[in-house]
Amino acid sequence: MKNVVFIPPREVRRITSLSAREQTRRGKQGRFPKPVKLGEGPNGRIAFVEAEVLEWNARRLAERDGSEA
Repeated sequence: MKNVVFIPPREVRRITSLSAREQTRRGKQGRFPKPVKLGEGPNGRIAFVEAEVLEWNARRLAERDGSEA
């Protein structure tokens, strides 16, 4: 298994410029990586897989440039 790095929504916002609310909205629509629940209960901490977020960014650039990522 390769090394997985989890990053919090705040770091995802810095990388993507998407607010936590928009991250959730797009995730539910299947248009953004889904978070991983790290904590217990309904308000437990969540994080995202860094590689998935970076891949999402790369796909946005590829779409802009008219190429495939």
